Amino acid sequence: MMKALVAALFALTVSLSPALYAQDQAAYQAKLEELQSMIKKLQGELDTAKSSRDSLNVELKRNESEIADLLKNIERINAELAAQKKS
Repeated sequence: MMKALVAALFALTVSLSPALYAQDQAAYQAKLEELQSMIKKLQGELDTAKSSRDSLNVELKRNESEIADLLKNIERINAELAAQKKS
């Protein structure tokens, strides 16, 4: 009786094994596709952020250059004012 029960359980396990493997494979494939989709989305966001950063860096350099020019003009005007006061 015990041998028959063990044999029946073994047969059931062996017969269910491919079905369980297929379910595991399908779940794994679905998870893999979900992760690939998430990676693709994040890569797009990263590319957008890099593009924004590059654009902001160009604008920052332009602003720094304009500020440097303004500071030179202020120094020049201050020098002219100081020279006028001495006259």
